[in-house]
Amino acid sequence: MAIGARKAFEELPNESDQERWLKLPFTGCDGLPKTGEAWVRTGLLAATVFVPPNAGQAIEMIFDAIHRGKKAPERALNRPGLHPPSPRPETPLIPKCSSSVMSPFLVVAGLQTRRPPHPCGGSACCMVS
Repeated sequence: MAIGARKAFEELPNESDQERWLKLPFTGCDGLPKTGEAWVRTGLLAATVFVPPNAGQAIEMIFDAIHRGKKAPERALNRPGLHPPSPRPETPLIPKCSSSVMSPFLVVAGLQTRRPPHPCGGSACCMVS
């Protein structure tokens, strides 16, 4: 979506509007090597988030349920990664509370963007900085 937005701004007829919008940093959520990471390397995106595949985790959960009788958890979370790496690596990229929904704020490469309200009301436990 970020690349689509960038392309739309590149096609603006007014050059001053085009220039103003293209100065903004665009962040994406396709951190795959041939797309999102490549777009960061070439400067089309400022950063991108990578969510690792969860098939391995799902197979382990099924295996544990079938062979070990272990009940599968109601939900399992994947930890996203950031490309390029965060300038503050100690900063968590996922909410600190127990909800599986994205927190109301996501800081990517120092840029803060608003997200939909978090189920716990967006209290301090959900702030990601």
